Amino acid sequence: MVIRKEQDAMRKDETYGGNRNQKKLVMDIQAQERISKGEKARRKKEQTQKMNDIETTNRFGLFCLTFMYFRTFSRVKSERMALLKDVTVTSPTRNDEMALLSAEGRKMLLEEQNFIARQEAYKKAMSRAAAGEKRIYDKEKRVQEKKVSAVIIFF
Repeated sequence: MVIRKEQDAMRKDETYGGNRNQKKLVMDIQAQERISKGEKARRKKEQTQKMNDIETTNRFGLFCLTFMYFRTFSRVKSERMALLKDVTVTSPTRNDEMALLSAEGRKMLLEEQNFIARQEAYKKAMSRAAAGEKRIYDKEKRVQEKKVSAVIIFF
């Protein structure tokens, strides 16, 4: 506070009059003001640089988000065109249906049909295997019963 009052008093006088201590005090105050102005300017420059960097980063981030947004929509559209078939007013026949599908759609439809065919073949094979096992079990059971009846008759 004392230095501040002395600064105000010296500014009013605008002179270096007085003893050496007063002259030195005035010169020190002016030097401090120059240093503080330089520091303020430097801090302001650094702050401006940081703000410019932040602004550039934000602009780049916004660009990336916008780019990804539209890229996603274009990919969804292309996937929709690849996977879905066009709907017509009339009921198309089986061959027309295949013609309306894209290559990827045809591939997926054929994979689904093959999967269903494999499942049916697996079920058929398993039922045949179960029937064969049942016949074998029944045959072994009959043979065992014959052996038991032959042993009972023998005794």
